[in-house]
Amino acid sequence: MAKIDPQLESLESCRKLGRFLLADYISFEEYAYSVTLKIVSASLDQIPIFMELIPLSFLQKYKEYVRTYLEESNFRPSPMHFLARPASEQEIKNKEEELRPRYIRLYDCRRIRGLRSASG
Repeated sequence: MAKIDPQLESLESCRKLGRFLLADYISFEEYAYSVTLKIVSASLDQIPIFMELIPLSFLQKYKEYVRTYLEESNFRPSPMHFLARPASEQEIKNKEEELRPRYIRLYDCRRIRGLRSASG
C-alpha cells in the first residue's frame, strides 16, 4: 500500500474544511483555528500554497483572524497542540521557537495574498 504524503493530506484537509465552512457545517472560528494549525504544520515554502485554499468569501475575515491571533501572542501562540503532554517548559519554549518562523510567514502571506482579491 502506498504511503500518503502528509503535505498532500494536509492540503486536502484544508480544502475539506473550506467546503465545510461554505456549507455552514462548521463555524468560522473552528475553520480558522483548524486551518491555521494545518498551515503552520507545513514547511515554510508550502505556506503560500495553503493560503490559496482560503475561500475568497472569507479571506478578509481570515486575514483579520491571523493578524489578531498572532499579534496578541507576539507570534508565539501556545504550541500545546503540537506537543505530547506533559511537556516540560523547555520543550514548550523549543516548539515555540520552531513554529515562530512559520507563524511569521503566515502573517506575511496574509498581507501578500490580499493582492488576489479586489478588497485585499
